[in-house]
Amino acid sequence: MNFNEIQEKVKQILPTKRYEHTLRVVDTAVKLAEKYNANVEKARLAALLHDVCKPMDEVEMKKYVIKYNLDIKLLDYPTEVLHGPVAGVYIEKEFGIADEEIKLAVANHTFGRTNMSLLEKIIFLADYIEPARKHPHLKEVTEVADFDLDEAIRLSVKYTLVYLIDNDERIYPSLLKCYNYYNIKNYQVGFKEKNKEKILSGEKIITIRNKSEAHFKKGDILEAVTYDDNTN
Repeated sequence: MNFNEIQEKVKQILPTKRYEHTLRVVDTAVKLAEKYNANVEKARLAALLHDVCKPMDEVEMKKYVIKYNLDIKLLDYPTEVLHGPVAGVYIEKEFGIADEEIKLAVANHTFGRTNMSLLEKIIFLADYIEPARKHPHLKEVTEVADFDLDEAIRLSVKYTLVYLIDNDERIYPSLLKCYNYYNIKNYQVGFKEKNKEKILSGEKIITIRNKSEAHFKKGDILEAVTYDDNTN
């Protein structure tokens, strides 16, 4: 099944507004993939399929959880959480998509996980910052995503958590783990040794994210240390 055939099938499955949202996510994902040298075709396909199970009945989703041995904890959560993991299975069964990277990006696009792949980050953020979103942090996260995917992930997860808590919603554990992972990662002091020459040459910039260091300004000379990065 080629992309156009998949798109036509997705169009038939999704309500009009959901399909229009999906097309905006596709456009946003492609732009991010091009900017960060990711696989554009995978980004386009994962974005197209990310919400394909959103209209599915909750009972049917839970049957998928049981039948395909997904995380049993998912049974305690609503369709807003379920549709991603279920779609990760559904797209292989119904569309023949066996690529694990695409399946993971679709499965985790709502709540993320620790140490996401580049494609997962792109789909997660594209869904959050597609231009018709109405949340109050759209402009901020969109601007940050233009130069730092990890920080954009941290912010989007933070604001999602605040929203869920304010509305007394259930929080799937992966979202909390995702926030802790990127919060710790993004606030680690120093920079990677492998980036030293790029930083010194001005090819790569150090972004100060901690409010306690907000007094620093462009051109200041800072003392820095390097650290080993053992993550992928």
